[in-house]
Amino acid sequence: MTIARGALTPRRTPVPAERYRRAVRHAQARLPQRHRLPLVAAVVCWTILLAGAGTIAVRAAGGLSIVASDVGSFVADLVPAATAIDIPLGDTTGIVAAAPIFDPIPNFTATPALLLQGRVPSFAVASGRHIEVTLNDGIAASAPIDANGHFAVPLTLKDGPNLVIVAVLADREVIVTTSRTIVLDRLPPALALAKPKASEVIDGPNVTVEGKAEPFAAVTVNDRNVVVSGDGSFSESFTAPFGPLAITVVAKDRAGNETRSVIGVVLREKPAAGALTLFVALDRPTVKPGELVTATITLSDPTGPRADTSVSLSVGVVPIGTAKTDTLGKATIRFAAPPTEAVAQVVVLGGGVSGSATLTVAK
Repeated sequence: MTIARGALTPRRTPVPAERYRRAVRHAQARLPQRHRLPLVAAVVCWTILLAGAGTIAVRAAGGLSIVASDVGSFVADLVPAATAIDIPLGDTTGIVAAAPIFDPIPNFTATPALLLQGRVPSFAVASGRHIEVTLNDGIAASAPIDANGHFAVPLTLKDGPNLVIVAVLADREVIVTTSRTIVLDRLPPALALAKPKASEVIDGPNVTVEGKAEPFAAVTVNDRNVVVSGDGSFSESFTAPFGPLAITVVAKDRAGNETRSVIGVVLREKPAAGALTLFVALDRPTVKPGELVTATITLSDPTGPRADTSVSLSVGVVPIGTAKTDTLGKATIRFAAPPTEAVAQVVVLGGGVSGSATLTVAK
């Protein structure tokens, strides 16, 4: 608020300050103590409102006139114990400015080309003002500020962190600056699967996928979001039907780079506790009469291969021979095919279970 000199009182020669002081002291002596505080508050309010007008005259009660240059002494007389107050005289002009506001931009990006856009608040837009963009300690570009305060500057980022500083300038004078750091990352994230292995046969229906990705990467397993620990390790369990199963694991870093791993496994129905499985394989399923055939027998239980177990082989109802399984649960029995053409069943017994294979005898 500015009040012109003489707006409150006619222009005249200022009265000496000492006269005001004597008048104030006289007025204080006449006022009870309880009335002095409101008087002081009123004078301080008028002082704040009128100090910027220079030597403004203020008409007080009883025809008293006060010159602004003596306001400080006047207040000190009213409040003897108060701290001295410096009252600025004359008009002061300041430049009103505000920091530019960026449009949404990522902290991490996989693309070097970046269009940096934003705006300067409307109250900071003025004729002759423009912005200057500094990228990694080098001047990248200068751009005008349109009537709405908007600006746009194309930038080319380098790999790694990029410091972007936007300054508002009036001619060559910097009014205000603001900055952002943007990381250019074009490398796909690391991804390694520990479990299961490709082509592994696993007991279903529960499947557990374990692995490790780049820290802070987002991981999905068959489109399921997975919680990733601080070092990038993760584990996800789910159920699936028995049979072949494709597992797709995707890791995506903060810049949007992606690594994908696809493996195939087979889910089998888990055998009952303690149950044995016996499998028979012939080296040649079709032979001529009397030719030698080798049968390989594999015996296992839910915990693994069953070693040191006797197995016996028969062709049809004719016993052929016996053997013991080794540490891998395997045994081999060699026998001669029947002397006549036929389709024979090779049956093996061991550990209370059986297995069989078909042998075709033909000339």
